Parts: sequence; structure tokens; C-alpha cells
Amino acid sequence: MGEVRWNVLKVVMRQHMLDLDGAMDWACKYHEGMQRRFLTPVMQVPSFGDEVDRDVSEYIFHLANWVQGNTCCSYECGRYFGDKGLEVRRTGVVALLPKVKRTFS
Repeated sequence: MGEVRWNVLKVVMRQHMLDLDGAMDWACKYHEGMQRRFLTPVMQVPSFGDEVDRDVSEYIFHLANWVQGNTCCSYECGRYFGDKGLEVRRTGVVALLPKVKRTFS
């Protein structure tokens, strides 16, 4: 993970004093919690009448679509997985690069 200080796993490792596996577990649990925080209230939205319900439903759909768009971009833009993004999305498997020892002169 090099010296990239803003990488989410690097930040979690430092903040919570975790190794890489621990940071990945933490990030997965955090993500699941955030999903619940979004989806639970969505399922409990009261009815305000047909017209308002349609507008509220469309608004919620677009909020969720915005999140999904960011997820798709992460796999398709090449920044994170190069040309393997769609394969990573399909399989959930990321091939890790070997650790490189840096020498400074």
C-alpha cells in the first residue's frame, strides 16, 4: 500500500492499530453498517399520498443510484484495478502485487 496516506485501509490501519486483514474486516463491517443505516429507514418511509409517495420513491431511487454509480466507477475507471476491474467485480478476487522493497539513495 506504499506511502499513500489517504488510502482507506491505510487510514483504518493507523487509526485502529490494525494489520491489513483487520483493516479489511473493519471496513467491510463499517460498509455493512452503513448499508443498514440507509436501507432500514427506506423500508420504513410512511405514506404521504400517491403523488408525494412517487416523488419520495424517485428521490430515494436516485440517492441509491448515485452510490451505485460511484461503485461502478471504482471498477470501471482503471484507477483501482487497472484493466481487471470488471473481472474483480464479477469474482470478488483481487490479485495482490508482490511487496516491493524500496531503496533510497
